[in-house]
Amino acid sequence: MSKYLVRRLLNMIPTLLLVSLGVFALVRWLPSDPARLLAGVDESGAIDPALYAKIKKDLGLDQPILIQYGSWLAGVVSGNWGKSYLSGMEVLPQIVHRLRFTVQLGLASWLFGVLVGISLGTVSAVRRNSPLDMAVTAFAISG
Repeated sequence: MSKYLVRRLLNMIPTLLLVSLGVFALVRWLPSDPARLLAGVDESGAIDPALYAKIKKDLGLDQPILIQYGSWLAGVVSGNWGKSYLSGMEVLPQIVHRLRFTVQLGLASWLFGVLVGISLGTVSAVRRNSPLDMAVTAFAISG
């Protein structure tokens, strides 16, 4: 059992790396530009090129995407998850703060699913091949 668990945990590492690389690349390929958003526009609707270049350099967005990913990954592993583009606050404390609510919501939905699933499964088993069974089965499949 312990060999199986260790093997599964080791298999998780390349999966997490591939998923993080995919998400990182997708976010970078979005049409929005965080440096442009942070630089803002003046009254004429133009962006100060010097400010824009400085923000891009400060955020590391002037580097190739693999360099950006490497430095992001090193930061994540070391616990430095960076700052939010929107709020300017550190990301990790914000995630930790919201994690409690996420876990509560997840547990509540799991409990609801178990209670409803067991109840409807029991009804479906007792009234096999009845219209109620078919309705419960259709509800479960659509869920």
